[in-house]
Amino acid sequence: MSSDSRRATSLEFGKLPLAEVVARFTLAKPIQLTYDTVGRLGEKLRPDFPQLSEVSGVMVPPGISGGILVGPGILPGALFTGHALGLMVTLHQQMLGVKWERQIGPNPPAYPGWKEVRDTLWSSQDALIEVLSPEGVPVCVANMVYANLIKPRTAETVLRDYFSKAVHSEVAMKGRPLHELTISWRDEAPLDLRFHLQATTVRGEEGFFRLATSAGITVGEAEEPRDLIERLHDRLQAFFLEIISDHAKEEWGYQERPDA
Repeated sequence: MSSDSRRATSLEFGKLPLAEVVARFTLAKPIQLTYDTVGRLGEKLRPDFPQLSEVSGVMVPPGISGGILVGPGILPGALFTGHALGLMVTLHQQMLGVKWERQIGPNPPAYPGWKEVRDTLWSSQDALIEVLSPEGVPVCVANMVYANLIKPRTAETVLRDYFSKAVHSEVAMKGRPLHELTISWRDEAPLDLRFHLQATTVRGEEGFFRLATSAGITVGEAEEPRDLIERLHDRLQAFFLEIISDHAKEEWGYQERPDA
């Protein structure tokens, strides 16, 4: 995780097992994603995202419980890829998001940092607004996710080794093998936080855990979604330090440094 230049401090990890970063806006109303709309957006994003494909499934974004638009020529969503730094833009009928995912293979692109993710989300939003003008693209929810892959000694010790006492539960105290742990709560109204730890396999190898920390916030009438996504990012960085143990900080090479 890296920080925006406006922050007083940054989170710096030399060996953080980061697997995925997502920043997204839930749109206040569905978009009719016709081939023409997706094609025009693709033209605007083509310099950085030369590859365009249709998504195979429908996604209901955070903060929405309604259905989707259906009909001839209406797409469930589109994916814009081919970015030099490994980012991808996802557009669904009611969600615009930017995602970085750790890739497998020789010399995969490293996480480019929060500034690249943030700026890509903003420029994609600007492009979508131009395509849909004069309708605009009002945002009702901002959401962020950081996911890491942890390889503990055993499933019995993952909580004790990698997390602070604030996360320890009765499961940890009894030394039982952990399968999954989810905690979600209202943090700073109207900001919600979520902690999700789940056993998983990586390329067929067992013994890994996927840790996802996420934050979401409802956008008020007088609030700017871009300011709120910055707030989510800052809160998630502080939250991460609150929940991980000293052992985790040492193993992942954590150091706090003042910004220049």
